[in-house]
Amino acid sequence: MDDDLPLTLAVVVNDGPLARWVHRALAEVVAVRGVRLALILSHPPRALADEAARSLLGRLYAAVDQWWFPPPHDLRGPMNPGREIPGATGVAAATWDSSSHARLLREHQVEAVLDLSDQAVTGDVTPPLGTWRLAHAGTSADTAALSCLLSGATSVRSVLHSTADPAQVLAESISKADHASMSRTHSALLWKSVALVRRGVRRLQRDRSPATWAALPVLDWPTPSGVSARDLRRRLPTLVTRLVRHRRERRRYDTRWTLLTGRRQGADIIDIERVTPPDGHFWADPMVVADGADRYVFYEDYRNDRARGHIAVAPIDRAGRLGAAQMALERPYHLSYPWVFAHGGQWYMVPETQANRTIEVYRCLAFPSRWQFSHVLMADVRAVDATFLQHEGRWWMFANVAEFEGSATSDELCAFWADDPLSTHWQPHPHNPVVSDVGRARPAGPFVRRDGRLFRPSQDCASEYGGAVCVNEVLALTETAYEERCVGRLEATWDPHVVAMHTVSEHDGQVVLDGKLRSRRGQPAPVATHKGRCPLR
Repeated sequence: MDDDLPLTLAVVVNDGPLARWVHRALAEVVAVRGVRLALILSHPPRALADEAARSLLGRLYAAVDQWWFPPPHDLRGPMNPGREIPGATGVAAATWDSSSHARLLREHQVEAVLDLSDQAVTGDVTPPLGTWRLAHAGTSADTAALSCLLSGATSVRSVLHSTADPAQVLAESISKADHASMSRTHSALLWKSVALVRRGVRRLQRDRSPATWAALPVLDWPTPSGVSARDLRRRLPTLVTRLVRHRRERRRYDTRWTLLTGRRQGADIIDIERVTPPDGHFWADPMVVADGADRYVFYEDYRNDRARGHIAVAPIDRAGRLGAAQMALERPYHLSYPWVFAHGGQWYMVPETQANRTIEVYRCLAFPSRWQFSHVLMADVRAVDATFLQHEGRWWMFANVAEFEGSATSDELCAFWADDPLSTHWQPHPHNPVVSDVGRARPAGPFVRRDGRLFRPSQDCASEYGGAVCVNEVLALTETAYEERCVGRLEATWDPHVVAMHTVSEHDGQVVLDGKLRSRRGQPAPVATHKGRCPLR
């Protein structure tokens, strides 16, 4: 399959100035090699009174919300001054009309149509590769954002689907809904729209067969339904009450991440004890490493006074107790998620360095506490929690990658392969992102092999960052396919003071994980809970 195969597109947009997100989406589309944007059709936008998000009360609430929670890298609003798309040449413009629809598509030899207008178009002729339309929770981005806020939904499913058969999905993703802000959710969904449009166009270009599109797995995740203006008036007081209550709770409690030690018993983790960090620090992202008979845990040590993390290391004795910690690596930017591995008789570390827009590798000078920068594996990338796996003669790197400046880092898992873990030429998986779900995309520690099966732990970041750990069985991992299914969850319900967890690592039955510890503000941290048990559910 050749991603550079020629593909001719038409796009339907609202009449008038181009929306900012549409302008960005089309710029990304025409930047794909082999893709030609031949025709832009203008279509009247929907009436303002159609949805609660466009009602007077909805617009007033949206204005207050945007003032209180201004989203970074906002894609809302119209472009100024006009409709020119960078890199697009020879693009015809016309007003959409059902009677001229077929003629226009034939004249410009259009193979597929992207309908990015407010109101779905209809036509007598379907282009060879179909007409495709975006939907967020079955509706528009602004309505979905308001619906999520009013209903308390934690996530929203976004799809690029066929207008002829909405069950036929070209690209999809599940992203987090902001619990407090409609404008931040709306902005995030517009960035998701840009990503799905580009991803869908690449799939059209690569596959070019409608028979393959129905095979795309449908993500099973609850999504909110739309609301009317009447619903908005009725539910707004409940929303305000909920937000006030949440703000009071945040003021009443302190939270910080800590390490937890335990041991494996079947699928469960037992004998869990907390290792509380000193004041002004939090500890997270533990990675257990064995050097002969000695075991160590590398982890992120975040210092509040420096507002960034460094990598620390501590020995683990036979009873699972942590010894005195040492600093292993510090840089002028934030470090976390230290992936430590041996290769060719040498120790290496790949910490998370997204603050530097890189994936970097460090070589050990004296194990475990002296490390030296080696080289950059990937540059100019916002990637988090790079996790490596040697599988069937290949080295694989899995990481969550933010596609654009306004994209989240917890939604999309990407896979790359190389013959050597120190390579600077990692091949992207053709189906990247291989997982598009905030509920299970982001890595949560090393892969685990058990009884001939391969498992990938991941974070559930839907309700909150690191709300739980999902255990996913890898069913297929090749250069052309990836498939996994969630077989269980480790949830922070075994200790009333631990409200979240997001990284699990183990060696020879010894487990170290992290947990978000909550305590009342102004009171000492709670006494450690001994012999806790976290079952796999």
